[in-house]
Amino acid sequence: MLPHQNLDLSYSDLFNDHTLADPMFHKSSQVDILLGIDLTLPLLKGQTLSMGEDKPFAVRSELGWVIGGKASSFSPTLHVNNIHLVSDDLIHKFWELDSVPQTHPLTSLERSCEEYFKETHSRDKDGRYIVRLPFNSCPTQLGQSKQTAIRRLFSIEHHLSCDPEKYNRYRQFMNECLKLNHMIVVPESELDKPNSYYLPHHAVLRDSSSTTKLRVVFDGSCKTSSGHSLNDCLMVGPRVQPELFPILIQFRVFQVAVCADVEKMFRQIKVHEDDVDWQRIL
Repeated sequence: MLPHQNLDLSYSDLFNDHTLADPMFHKSSQVDILLGIDLTLPLLKGQTLSMGEDKPFAVRSELGWVIGGKASSFSPTLHVNNIHLVSDDLIHKFWELDSVPQTHPLTSLERSCEEYFKETHSRDKDGRYIVRLPFNSCPTQLGQSKQTAIRRLFSIEHHLSCDPEKYNRYRQFMNECLKLNHMIVVPESELDKPNSYYLPHHAVLRDSSSTTKLRVVFDGSCKTSSGHSLNDCLMVGPRVQPELFPILIQFRVFQVAVCADVEKMFRQIKVHEDDVDWQRIL
């Protein structure tokens, strides 16, 4: 029999005066040979040698003295140093948009838009993101948009006058944006600023919604006097929302599914102060 781990060297000194079948019995090692009971018993001569209580004993055999019995194990102290280093580059790559697996390669325009975002975005003291509008051409090519926005405003006012409840919800939405500082009043001295764009808006009513039954939609595709709209001058970036099909497949993975609506999510992203005049409303 071999010990499953090394024994104290003092045990080997107990049998220095005897010829042992295995002089290195105190060391754990691989098994050299297996003997069946029919061969083992004839090898034993019956003479035993005891070294005391709770100590190994020896049995004489044709191969020499065989050591057995109890012995306290010896566990050497092992010092292990584990150093785990995470570089700043790895952390930076973890937060990059391209760390999200892409289902299709990005187009050159999508790559340009993503690079522009990475180069120009920042955060304020509260941690909110501040982004620049990704213009793909000079925004000064936009023509006059204020008169179109005024006509659309008169049209929506006439429509809302026939539905007082919808009218109140519309006013409540606008007042809430002002109260939350999601929009600010343009100073009178800047009302005639040439480099600006007025966004027409209209209401979309969803009675089935549990949070926002009336939603105000801003029309960035409205053409100006030059025939160009704000959306025409902006780059189109890659889609960052997950595809609907994997969501439907994973919906049945867990026993309980929870659905929620994130309110005012996109309004938490601030627009840089140099670009806010391109998103005016009346």
